[in-house]
Amino acid sequence: MAVRCAIIFNGNNDNFKSGEMITGIIEIVLNEKRSLRHLMVTIEGNGEVKWPSLTFSDNGVHSQFTNSEQYFKESIHIFGCSDQLYEEEIVYLDSGIHVYPFSYELPLNLPSSFHGSFGSINYVVTAVVDTLDCNITVVRPFQISNESLLHDVSKFPFVAEVSSEFCFCFFWNAKPLFMAASISHSGYETGDDISVTIELVNRSRVSIMNISVELVQVIIYKSKAPKEHRKVDEKILVKSNGPYVGREKSRIFTSKLAIPNFIPPTQRHACQMIEIHYRINVRLAAQFHQIIRLHPSLTLPITIGIRPNSKETNVGTTAAAIAP
Repeated sequence: MAVRCAIIFNGNNDNFKSGEMITGIIEIVLNEKRSLRHLMVTIEGNGEVKWPSLTFSDNGVHSQFTNSEQYFKESIHIFGCSDQLYEEEIVYLDSGIHVYPFSYELPLNLPSSFHGSFGSINYVVTAVVDTLDCNITVVRPFQISNESLLHDVSKFPFVAEVSSEFCFCFFWNAKPLFMAASISHSGYETGDDISVTIELVNRSRVSIMNISVELVQVIIYKSKAPKEHRKVDEKILVKSNGPYVGREKSRIFTSKLAIPNFIPPTQRHACQMIEIHYRINVRLAAQFHQIIRLHPSLTLPITIGIRPNSKETNVGTTAAAIAP
């Protein structure tokens, strides 16, 4: 004799935004008549960060920097009593499929779902069915996607400039190198191409062997215990290389970076313990750079979010459990 329980979201959609209504059903399938004590659905959102410190605790184990947040938790009793077993609280169900709807309005200003090296933000629906013999627990995760809305300010171009001099004891009258990098706007969606225009005026006597253009993701984790601390995790997502520029030469070129489709949006204020930022780095590798130890670079901050009126398509799955 088996009991099967599944959580199914309406429209088979498991991607939501803050303030939206989550609606779905709990489907219980019985192959014969069965008595059940209760059915409870819990919807919750939690965040956690954790990474090891360089110090040891009293028992000789590395201590941990940690932090946690609970954004919401709501328990809904569909039927039955969860505290004491009363005969009148037992529900008798015939064999077949039994469907119980549930709904919950998500709070506003929730952080987006996230899974990183030192922290995560998770949202789940949990259904617990008490069959008197045992509890059946089904967990169905869902995603919160609160992309930063790309406002008008993100449509403006952004320009960064830097000037450096390469000076050797055997090079007299050193002349400067000038570099400027620009983007047509600072707000993008995942899947977009970023066109970075770079102007290099090399009046120095040192050749530029390589120009690298990088899309960098910066994640900042913030702990509260045992004390407030920050851990910065930087990752190069996309990289391209520019041309060689000889000494006393100039060059203007455009480099393209394709933003990956499945990366989290920029997140600055929605979560108190995880921030997500993006920037473009432009770096020069000069001739004799091992000796010079000078690498001129530029930084262009960008926002990855969603344009107003953008359309999204979501595909969901079903979570299920079976008990004997």
